[in-house]
Amino acid sequence: MHKKIKIQQKTENQDIEIQVPEGAYVLNERNKEKSIHPCYIDPYLSSKMRIHQKEGIKFMFECIVGFKGQDITGCILAVNFVVIEI
Repeated sequence: MHKKIKIQQKTENQDIEIQVPEGAYVLNERNKEKSIHPCYIDPYLSSKMRIHQKEGIKFMFECIVGFKGQDITGCILAVNFVVIEI
Protein backbone atom coordinates (compact mmCIF):
# COMPACT_ATOMS: atom_id res chain seq x y z
CA MET A 1 0.00 0.00 0.00
CA HIS A 2 1.28 3.49 -0.86
CA LYS A 3 0.20 6.83 0.46
CA LYS A 4 0.06 9.62 -2.09
CA ILE A 5 1.85 12.89 -1.44
CA LYS A 6 1.07 15.77 -3.78
CA ILE A 7 3.87 18.25 -4.26
CA GLN A 8 4.47 20.98 -6.78
CA GLN A 9 7.30 20.50 -9.22
CA LYS A 10 9.19 23.79 -9.30
CA THR A 11 10.53 23.50 -12.84
CA GLU A 12 7.20 23.19 -14.65
CA ASN A 13 4.69 24.58 -12.09
CA GLN A 14 2.46 21.55 -12.28
CA ASP A 15 1.25 19.18 -9.58
CA ILE A 16 2.59 15.66 -9.69
CA GLU A 17 1.86 12.73 -7.42
CA ILE A 18 4.77 10.82 -5.97
CA GLN A 19 4.19 7.46 -4.33
CA VAL A 20 5.65 6.98 -0.86
CA PRO A 21 5.45 3.41 0.45
CA GLU A 22 3.12 2.83 3.41
CA GLY A 23 5.13 2.70 6.62
CA ALA A 24 7.96 4.85 5.27
CA TYR A 25 9.28 7.63 7.52
CA VAL A 26 9.24 10.85 5.47
CA LEU A 27 12.20 13.09 6.27
CA ASN A 28 11.13 16.28 4.52
CA GLU A 29 7.40 16.32 5.25
CA ARG A 30 7.59 19.69 7.06
CA ASN A 31 9.44 21.31 4.15
CA LYS A 32 7.28 20.33 1.17
CA GLU A 33 7.55 23.81 -0.36
CA LYS A 34 11.36 23.57 -0.46
CA SER A 35 11.55 20.02 -1.82
CA ILE A 36 10.81 18.66 -5.26
CA HIS A 37 10.64 15.01 -4.17
CA PRO A 38 9.94 13.40 -0.82
CA CYS A 39 12.91 11.77 0.88
CA TYR A 40 12.05 8.87 3.16
CA ILE A 41 13.44 5.94 5.11
CA ASP A 42 12.51 2.60 3.59
CA PRO A 43 9.52 0.98 5.36
CA TYR A 44 11.54 -2.13 6.31
CA LEU A 45 14.31 -0.07 7.90
CA SER A 46 11.80 2.28 9.47
CA SER A 47 9.99 -0.62 11.12
CA LYS A 48 13.26 -1.76 12.75
CA MET A 49 14.27 1.68 14.04
CA ARG A 50 13.33 3.40 17.29
CA ILE A 51 11.80 6.88 17.20
CA HIS A 52 14.98 8.60 18.47
CA GLN A 53 16.95 6.96 15.65
CA LYS A 54 14.46 8.22 13.05
CA GLU A 55 14.55 11.72 14.56
CA GLY A 56 18.38 11.64 14.50
CA ILE A 57 18.40 10.83 10.79
CA LYS A 58 15.78 13.51 10.17
CA PHE A 59 17.93 16.05 12.08
CA MET A 60 21.02 15.17 10.00
CA PHE A 61 19.03 15.36 6.76
CA GLU A 62 17.58 18.79 7.62
CA CYS A 63 21.03 20.16 8.55
CA ILE A 64 22.75 18.82 5.45
CA VAL A 65 20.17 20.05 2.92
CA GLY A 66 19.78 23.47 4.55
CA PHE A 67 16.31 23.21 6.10
CA LYS A 68 17.70 24.34 9.48
CA GLY A 69 19.14 27.55 8.05
CA GLN A 70 21.06 29.04 5.12
CA ASP A 71 24.40 29.00 6.95
CA ILE A 72 24.06 25.46 8.37
CA THR A 73 25.73 22.90 6.10
CA GLY A 74 26.38 19.98 8.42
CA CYS A 75 25.89 18.60 11.90
CA ILE A 76 27.40 16.54 14.68
CA LEU A 77 25.38 13.66 16.07
CA ALA A 78 26.69 12.20 19.32
CA VAL A 79 25.87 8.77 20.64
CA ASN A 80 26.27 7.74 24.25
CA PHE A 81 27.11 4.06 24.76
CA VAL A 82 26.83 2.45 28.18
CA VAL A 83 28.68 -0.78 28.88
CA ILE A 84 27.46 -2.85 31.81
CA GLU A 85 29.63 -5.65 33.12
CA ILE A 86 28.00 -8.45 35.08
